[in-house]
Order: sequence, then C-alpha cells, then structure tokens
Amino acid sequence: MTAPILFNDKKHLGKFSLIWLDQNANLSKDIEQRLRSIINHLKQFQDIEQCHQYIEQSLEQNRLILIVNDEFGKIIIPHIHYIDKLLSIYVYYSDNNIDKQWSSKFQKIKSVVVDIDELISEIKKNFKIQRKLEESFAINGYSLHNQSRTRLNIPFLLSQIFLDSLLRLESNENDQNNLIRYLQHEYEN
Repeated sequence: MTAPILFNDKKHLGKFSLIWLDQNANLSKDIEQRLRSIINHLKQFQDIEQCHQYIEQSLEQNRLILIVNDEFGKIIIPHIHYIDKLLSIYVYYSDNNIDKQWSSKFQKIKSVVVDIDELISEIKKNFKIQRKLEESFAINGYSLHNQSRTRLNIPFLLSQIFLDSLLRLESNENDQNNLIRYLQHEYEN
C-alpha cells in the first residue's frame, strides 16, 4: 500500500463536490465547464487509490458526487458505497457494452450511461433535487410537534444575530479586493 496522500483543497466555498474517476480523466474544456456550471468544485482522478483517499479524507459536511467509468467503478464502488458523504454515483461507459447487473447492487448508483449529454443531464436533474433536500434540512432542522409556539428556535435566532452582525460590519476597499481575489481563485475555471 502506498503512503497516504494529503489533499489540501478542503477549503472550497460549496458544500458539494463533483469527482471524476477515469484513467482518461482529461476532460475537454466544454465538458468541464458544463459540469462546473452544476457544481463548481470538480476534482479529477486517474488513480483509484488517490480517489479513494480523497473521498475518505474529505470533510464530513462535504457532499460528494462521483462519476466513474465502468472498469474503475467495479473496483472502487464496493469499497466506498457505504460512505455517508458520498451522495450519488454515476457510471459512465465509453462504449455500448453496458453491464447493469453489477450496478444494481448499489443503491447510490443513480445512472449508468453511455452518452455524455445524458450524463450531464442526469447529474443536473438529480443535483437540483439533492440541493433542495439539503436546504430543507438546514431550514427545518427541528421538530415542530415537540415545541410550543412560544419557545424560541435557537438556531434560527443565532443565524439572525449573525446576519445582523455581518450587515453592521464596515468594509473598506481592501476587504472588497480580498473578496474579489478569493472568489477569482475559487472560480478560476
């Protein structure tokens, strides 16, 4: 076994990350842009072990979506399908010899496709649903039936205080320039 690789991109703005695992992971600029228009943080791997380590090391609050070719998928999916932060898996075949039998064993596999346009369409459709689910859990993080109407919702109250504090902060041109540089770095592609 090789020495563990430490990945240094744990800080990115989005909660979601798109991972592409393929021995030919050099995506065209067009495909990369189309995928980044759905989920900005895109990480490409050509090595199964590095991809596995990245998934294991990513922060628990990150939500990962994996695109993998059929050959690598048969190797890695049995080892990672149990990971909670891995939301969904898309298997991409480069030819029409699709073997859906092995993929039916894994619930996180959302789609098995040959066409790149179909793949991107499936990711976009499922990501909209997943993002809405994540947002609804963030907003409705408590149970209404256990609380009286007069009792305060502490997480909501704290978020309002935080927002109020942010709005009262005075900014200067240097702060704005720092923010612009940071966003340019984050969304460089």
